[in-house]
Amino acid sequence: MALRISFEPQLRVGAPGSESVAALLVPLLGAIRQWGSLAEAAKAIGCSYRHAWGLIGKWRDVLGEPLASLEPGRGTRLTPLGERLLWTDQQVRERVGPVLARFASELEDELAKGRSARRKRSPAEGK
Repeated sequence: MALRISFEPQLRVGAPGSESVAALLVPLLGAIRQWGSLAEAAKAIGCSYRHAWGLIGKWRDVLGEPLASLEPGRGTRLTPLGERLLWTDQQVRERVGPVLARFASELEDELAKGRSARRKRSPAEGK
């Protein structure tokens, strides 16, 4: 069985080791853009409305400005900062993703060669 390796860029805000913004917030913002509704966006990414609302509020507090604007009866739309965060995430993935995929492929090849060489050795040689 071949090993599959991947590297993923992640946006983090705050001190080293802080929580990844990409884990749920970026998909939530994308779903808000697509559906125009926080409730529908939450459903689309598999979380509760309350959790989605909490994420939007948490990152508003962390960043100092809102990422989405909720307008009763009119739905939810991204603010310029929310749009910029999504755009930046997309640009990083498009630009860095292929480089990371090449590194992963090279590492997979190297590991496969090592595994193949170990299999070719007889049990007596391994001792």
